[in-house]
Amino acid sequence: MKSRKHKQAISLLLLAVLSLPVFFPARAAGEVTVREILTDMGELVSVQKTPYVLAKERNGTLWGLYNTDGEELIPYAYTTLSYIVNNCFSAGKYLPEDIKITDANWWERFNSHALVTADGTQVSDFQYAVIKVFGTYWASGWVLEGSSEEDYDYKEGGLFYRIQRCDLYYLGDHALLGRKGTEKVPQPISLSRDEFKEAKEHGKFLYVQDREKKINVYDSEMRLTNVQVKKMDDPMYVVKNWAVVTKASGDILLDGISEVKEMSTEAGLYLKVTREDYSGVKWRSVYTVEGEQLMPFITEDISSVTADYAVLTANKKQGLYSFRENRQLLSCAFDKVIANEASLDPYVLHGYVCAERDGKRYYIHINDGTIIEGSELSKKWQAIGNTYVLDDSRDSRYRVLAPDQRESYVEDSTLVKDGNRGSGYLLSFTSQIYSNMIVTWYGERVIAFYYHPLKITDDDRVIVQTREDGFKLIQIVPAE
Repeated sequence: MKSRKHKQAISLLLLAVLSLPVFFPARAAGEVTVREILTDMGELVSVQKTPYVLAKERNGTLWGLYNTDGEELIPYAYTTLSYIVNNCFSAGKYLPEDIKITDANWWERFNSHALVTADGTQVSDFQYAVIKVFGTYWASGWVLEGSSEEDYDYKEGGLFYRIQRCDLYYLGDHALLGRKGTEKVPQPISLSRDEFKEAKEHGKFLYVQDREKKINVYDSEMRLTNVQVKKMDDPMYVVKNWAVVTKASGDILLDGISEVKEMSTEAGLYLKVTREDYSGVKWRSVYTVEGEQLMPFITEDISSVTADYAVLTANKKQGLYSFRENRQLLSCAFDKVIANEASLDPYVLHGYVCAERDGKRYYIHINDGTIIEGSELSKKWQAIGNTYVLDDSRDSRYRVLAPDQRESYVEDSTLVKDGNRGSGYLLSFTSQIYSNMIVTWYGERVIAFYYHPLKITDDDRVIVQTREDGFKLIQIVPAE
């Protein structure tokens, strides 16, 4: 008869085995490569709509930051690290439970957060309760004090606070995606509560409205300009004498322009400009505020702009231009270009752009221009990026339809609710055997876990956890 210790040893061994991942051999029809990017991490948390993962040290309490290519951006240095927006983070040196309002020095611990950018630059000291980011160039830190419900600026946990001091920061190029900042961050401007009500970024200029509704305008040298604006939405970049100039200096940015419109993106402020020729035809392009031209002049209208794309419109039809590839990916032949908000790249998902025309969806491969007409689908199909999934419960399976209209099946499994993001190339399922598994849009099971859950990031990486190895970041690369 087996002893109790022997049974316990067998149970622990079984639990350890069940915690290990299962890597399935790839099918010949669509061979994939599984590549480990980060291993042996204490914890990994994906930051949605960014190429970042928050990382906790293996045998400690401090947090840092990596990108999803495995590059360390912020070293393990902070007790708390949380994403704000536009590549900026709030870093703390106390845990929330350390801040108890019954303690005499709780204000010191409450005002104890620093502003850190994704390139690893700690912009401020640990002195703020709240950090506000206005765009890609400007942010502020608020030192708060207790207040009443009748006169407060910030509320948290049923308590009310007011601004004691607001410090304005010009971040230079440190918060621009994909760049290691080189500009020196100047000393902040400190404003009282009466001097600060709200602020809005206009490129490298910041509009600040005080409690009397007067608007002051600061430049990147932290100097108060003599620019007069009536509203926070008034543009900084305007056309005078057929040239784009800034109100602050009057310096000419572009010549021969008839119209200009400011367009905010995560890469900074872009300018949509219009040039009219002698025959009255309007030509349009997009520039940065540094004067860099992002696309040639075209006759199509530019209806919207992101960091990497311009959606074009002509005769009520839409197309797409890529700044990154410096070419037009879609001609203006579709009723709508489909954007995916759950993916890091909103338009090009694993090589495909999705568009609609006459109620039908089309998938266009950007490399060879192949246009694939999507299948007629009922409302029961669920869209995940460029992939569609149908619960075919009568046959105990899910049907999966890839952008190239190849259909596959995932048997005896259930789609993870709220667990699928990204381009749709990777899908998260559970089964009676596995607590979580990753399936490609061709139905290939590539990773499975008996015990721990999996997390798909917005740029199609997978965060996995095992009992022995801690957390890993894995990339699943499709066959060429």
